[in-house]
Amino acid sequence: MKINYSSMFDKYNAAICDKDCVGAVANLSCDLKNLRSTFSDEEWKTVIIPTSRKHDIHKLLQEDPFTKRAFYKPRGYAGDAVMLDYLYKGEPPQNTSIIGRNIFRATTNGSNGRSVLNRRKILGQNLDEVARRNPGSRILSIACGHLREVQLSEAFADGLIDEIVAFDQDQKCLDFIQSDFQDSKVKTIRKSIVAILTKQVIFRNFDFVYAAGLFDYLSDEIARRLLKIMMNMLRPEGKLLITNFTPDNYERGYMECFMDWFAICRTDEQMLSLIDDIPYDNIADQAIYRDEEQNIVYLELTKK
Repeated sequence: MKINYSSMFDKYNAAICDKDCVGAVANLSCDLKNLRSTFSDEEWKTVIIPTSRKHDIHKLLQEDPFTKRAFYKPRGYAGDAVMLDYLYKGEPPQNTSIIGRNIFRATTNGSNGRSVLNRRKILGQNLDEVARRNPGSRILSIACGHLREVQLSEAFADGLIDEIVAFDQDQKCLDFIQSDFQDSKVKTIRKSIVAILTKQVIFRNFDFVYAAGLFDYLSDEIARRLLKIMMNMLRPEGKLLITNFTPDNYERGYMECFMDWFAICRTDEQMLSLIDDIPYDNIADQAIYRDEEQNIVYLELTKK
C-alpha cells in the first residue's frame, strides 16, 4: 500500500500555524529523523524530499531565516558564518515575521543547534588548554568562519596566544574578523583548501591546528589528504582537532528536506579511518568522542 507522506506534512503545517509552533517543529524534526532511518539514501531522496519540497509546509518554514539561509545559500554553501551567528546570538533579523521567529526558536534551539553551541565551547576550551600548556602558542583555524570560539578563550584575552591564523575562502568572513579583532594577534589568509592540498600554501610549527565544520563537505579521499597535511603543520607535541556531523544526527532529516543541507556524515569508525595515511610513528596520542547531544564526532591527534 502506498503511504501518503504528504498527510504528515499537512498535520505539521497546521500545527506550526497554531499556538505551539516550537513544539510542532520539534516533533516534525523527530518524525523526520525516525522516518529517515527507515529509508535508503536513494529512497529518501526520491520519495520524502520531493514530497516535502512540493508541500505548502516548505514555503512556511522558509519564513525562518535560519532555514531560509541554508536553503538559498547566499554564500554558496549551507552553514555559513552568518547562520552560525544566528545560533550563537539567538536573534533573528528584525524583519522576521512572528511565525518566522517562532520557527527560528525551534530550529536554533534544537539538538543540532545545541551541538554547534557546544562545539564552539569545546574549541574555546582547547585554545585555552593548548595556550596554557605552551604560552606563546601559534594556532591555525582552517575554514575559520567568524572565529567565534576565540571570544570564549581566556588564554587569548590573557595574551597567552602569540598568533592565530584565520584561513578561509570567504572574504566577507575575513573582513568581519579583521573588524572584530582589530590590533590583535589574529592574521587572516584568503585561500581555499585547494591551496593547502596543492602546497601553494605551506604551514609549519603550529601548536594547534583545527577545522570545525569543514570535513562535513569533504570526500574521504580529500579528508585523508588534508588530515595528513594538517598533521605536518604541527610542532612536536602539537595538537590537531577536526569535527564531523554523525549519520544519526538529530536534525538530519529536517536539514535535508527543508534546508537543502547535505553533510557528508561520518561514524566514529569512519572518522578514525581518516588517519590511515598518517604514519603510526607520528602519532603520540589519539582520541575520538562525541558531544553531549551525540550529533558531532570529534577526532583529536597529538604529534610525537
